[in-house]
Formats: sequence, C-alpha cells, structure tokens
Amino acid sequence: FSKASDKNSPALFARVNHYFVLLACVIMIGICLNLDWLKYYVDPESWEGLAIVPILLLGFIFLGIYFNMSVWFKVTDRTYYGTIITIIGAVLTIVFNYLLIPQYGIIGSSIATVLCYFSMAALCYFFGQRFYPIPYSIGKDFLLLVGACAIVYLNMKIEIPNIWVSIGVRGFASIAIALTAFLLVRKNIAQS
Repeated sequence: FSKASDKNSPALFARVNHYFVLLACVIMIGICLNLDWLKYYVDPESWEGLAIVPILLLGFIFLGIYFNMSVWFKVTDRTYYGTIITIIGAVLTIVFNYLLIPQYGIIGSSIATVLCYFSMAALCYFFGQRFYPIPYSIGKDFLLLVGACAIVYLNMKIEIPNIWVSIGVRGFASIAIALTAFLLVRKNIAQS
C-alpha cells in the first residue's frame, strides 16, 4: 500500500500476484505429489477425505488471488465492493453446496469452494479493471494453474505400489518443479 501512489504500482501489484500464483502452484504440486507419505501425519480415519485436498488447495489459490486483486478497492477507497463480493461469495457457497453435496458429498462441497473463490476472484478482477486497471498476466497465470492441475491429475492416475519408490520419484519430481520455478523467477527478476 505504501507504493499505491507510485505510477509503477499497478505493474508491481501484477508481478506480486503472478509470483503468488507461481509459488502457490508449486506448493500445491508439492503437497499433492507427496500425499502418499504426508497422510501418515494425520489420523488414518481421515485418509478417505484426502481426495478433497487437491480441490481445496486450488480453491485456496483462488482465494489468495482474490486477496491480491482486492488491493484496488482498498487503494481507491471503494471497500464496499469487498462487502458486495463477499456476500456474492457467501450466496454462491450456499447455492453450490445445496446443488453439489447431495450428489457428490464432500467432493461436491470442495468443488463449491473452488467455484465460490474463483467467482470472487473473477468479480474482483472485473470491477478492479474498471476502477484501477492492473496489468495482471491472466494468460500466464491461467497456464500455471492448468499445468499445476494437470500434474496433480496425472499424479493421481499414476500408482506406484512401493511406498519408497513412490517417495523417491515424487520427491524428485517435486524438487525438480520447485527448482524450475525458482530458476524462472530468478531469470525474470534479473531481466526486470
């Protein structure tokens, strides 16, 4: 906020959001690729609910994007938009839960969370571009999210029966993805 009056602040806000999406995707991938051993840190009775972890992590990424994008209504003193978007999010949560839980159970509730937070982020972006345009890299961020979801989905489809081999392969993949992200960020920071 201390940089809000700076003419370069919209570009800074966009870059912060982009790096947030990148880091959040790396964290989501790291957690989801390693659920086969991370699950031992929770009660075995909770293991059947692990299927919702990737879905909820995606939802929380959208919530983080919303928080990053909400800077516009704080800077322009239009905080009432935050209230409006939050109320819309609450209504969507109730509607989506009502529609999805009877058919899909906790998976439906998780999907409702993603849809709610995505809608809130989309509304925040739409109104924000009208009152305080910020050049978000929507295309790149979308590709990051799709790529992260594809990696998580493929991970769920590949079964490695030996836990130690699984830990090794998925741990190596997690480190490789994190290192690639770090090198991309470092390269981008060096160029700017």
